[in-house]
Amino acid sequence: MFRAIWRRPWVRNKPRFDVVHVHRTSIREPWLRRNLGKCGATLACTYFILFLFERKLSEIDMESLQKHEEDLHFPGIFLPLPHFEVLTQPKGFPRNGPVWERYTRFVEDESRRQAANVEIINRVSSAYKAPGTPWVKRFGPLLSINAHLTIILPGGPNPEPYQLGMVLLDDNEGPLFRRRLVTRNYWKRVERVFQPQALFMASLAFMSSLWNTTVIEVKEAMGVETEPATPAQSRQWSMRNVPVWSPDPPKPPPIRILGPLPTGLPPAFGGSNPVVPPRAQPGEPKDDGLGKAPPYPPLRLATPSGVNSPAREDNSQSLTKNMDKDQPKPRPGWTDEEGNPLMPVWLDYMANPQTHAPLMKRMQRIAQAPRAAFLRELSRYPAWRSANTYDYPPQGSIRLVGPVVVTTPSAYVHLEVSYWYDPATRKVIDQGSEISLKAVGHRWDAKKSPAVAPKTTADKWEHVQGTEKNAQPREPPERKE
Repeated sequence: MFRAIWRRPWVRNKPRFDVVHVHRTSIREPWLRRNLGKCGATLACTYFILFLFERKLSEIDMESLQKHEEDLHFPGIFLPLPHFEVLTQPKGFPRNGPVWERYTRFVEDESRRQAANVEIINRVSSAYKAPGTPWVKRFGPLLSINAHLTIILPGGPNPEPYQLGMVLLDDNEGPLFRRRLVTRNYWKRVERVFQPQALFMASLAFMSSLWNTTVIEVKEAMGVETEPATPAQSRQWSMRNVPVWSPDPPKPPPIRILGPLPTGLPPAFGGSNPVVPPRAQPGEPKDDGLGKAPPYPPLRLATPSGVNSPAREDNSQSLTKNMDKDQPKPRPGWTDEEGNPLMPVWLDYMANPQTHAPLMKRMQRIAQAPRAAFLRELSRYPAWRSANTYDYPPQGSIRLVGPVVVTTPSAYVHLEVSYWYDPATRKVIDQGSEISLKAVGHRWDAKKSPAVAPKTTADKWEHVQGTEKNAQPREPPERKE
């Protein structure tokens, strides 16, 4: 500012313009206005493609699910991944199937249709008379009821919701990414479902148990004394011990048992017989847990007892010769002092399992300890439920829809009714039923009730509830002076 003051006047007052670089300027519209047409066109094309290829996409999903159909009904632990859910629509019922046959039988049999009509009328009348319904107080008690129902074809099988998750099978396979049915009946019958956050803690317990088991085995091999194992570590855990979530809690039995139970009942019925572990065989060493060092030899290469045995040469010489011909010659340096080929323990166990049964039992216990820790930690968490509950009627149910007219002393009540009917069990299902009030018409043929005279007093008069609309109250009498 001071430099401009000390300049000469004709220089200070000279107009100066800012330099504008033309190649750097770009006059652009707002982003939404510029891309609104593109977004609209993209949405329209996407919707059009999904509408055209909806059936094809559902078929692709069904084909991908059929690839894992073998292990779909195999029991195992299922760790679901939220927000990965697919709802598939199976194909319709065939015309020569049992569902269509039950439907045609129901349509042709007038007595069954009349029985279903009567059952629906009874349910509507009971709903009309239910306590808390304002219709009885408003329109009066029920005099008669008439229904005109329409039969709707069974549209097709119920949609099948599938959930993506991690599956751990009983045969030590997994975790595998599979899709499982999340219907109520399937979960109750097969699935063992847990919370997703339980996977981290269960995996941590698995690695911890694997490390501890490895340390114990290394110390035993080196001859270092170890602390005795706790009873919880030696307990055998399996998939059968993990609690299974059931959506419907078991109800108490209606029959009450009074007095002591008879002897000989299994533990599930209240028997108090303790579970006795199987006794060890006379030649089998006792198993005192993972902590104590059993008298098993360490892992080594053993000589097979079924090859070149001198005790069996005189019994079956021809068989031994054939075995010697078929058996490949061992490599130099892979034989013991007597010339017999050395083989791993697991091959020798296959040849003579009785010799190495204790060792194989020990190896099996070592392999099962981390898995038992994984299942034990996983069973501590509550079951996981899907956010959406799919509660569909039975397969092949028929929809009965139509108007129901209820006659009362003062009005006609027009209701719209929708019920499911199961032709297999011949019963009307309350699940998914709908009753809605459509219209009300007053009865002009009803007898008019007599007018009630208003109550009067000496000094004033007032309207009384229940009188006719046009009835005029009488004037109060004059006072006598």
